Amino acid sequence: MEERRISYRYNVALQGSFTVTGIDQQPIIVKNISAGGLLGQLSAPLPTPKRVVIRLNLPDGEFSAEAICLRSSYDPPYEAAFIFIGAPFDAVDILRSYLIQQAKRDVN
Repeated sequence: MEERRISYRYNVALQGSFTVTGIDQQPIIVKNISAGGLLGQLSAPLPTPKRVVIRLNLPDGEFSAEAICLRSSYDPPYEAAFIFIGAPFDAVDILRSYLIQQAKRDVN
């Protein structure tokens, strides 16, 4: 299948969380991330499409953005693909800085 992603994805192992309206914060382990979204491992399946808020503690600060779960597995390990739909400018800067650091590591 032809690759259609716009942004390069960086393989990472980040701890974070996501919140669905009316549900407590849930843990997420980020497996890969790009400027446009991420793939994460969850503790339980997440129905799609579902709007969430994702929070990640990155070296330069907290990244927090609204996202939509586009795809989710219903068999363990539970994985879900998210696309970012809204992030404040400061959060975008924090993510951009983190991705630049990842790109430098990938080159070395």
